[in-house]
Amino acid sequence: MNHKHLKLAHQALHNWKIGLRNGDWTPYLNLLTDDYIFWVPENTIHFRPVSRKSPEKTFVPNSFIAKRLEFYDQEPSIISVGEYTIVFEFILFKGEERGCMALSFDIHDGKISACREYQCILSSFS
Repeated sequence: MNHKHLKLAHQALHNWKIGLRNGDWTPYLNLLTDDYIFWVPENTIHFRPVSRKSPEKTFVPNSFIAKRLEFYDQEPSIISVGEYTIVFEFILFKGEERGCMALSFDIHDGKISACREYQCILSSFS
């Protein structure tokens, strides 16, 4: 396990939460490579490059912020560590509402080169 990669991924997750919470994406942007790619399965599955001019439109393409924070404001349920990829999985059970979300960070040359967000909403979150 590469402890530097794990530390960087934890910092990226922390900075991701800051961006979601208050719209300040600068700490997150500072961790990214120039060719960073963000992928989110929203309506269709697609890749797109991050827009450094308006990251809130790239990282948060819909009104799902409050639900994302319900997941991301807890400790990860599972952390999977590969050589260059770290995945944080969050599972939420809240009454009848349940689901999981995951953020996967790819690391290249000491920076985050890609992020993929996965969602599995099983009840009234949809």
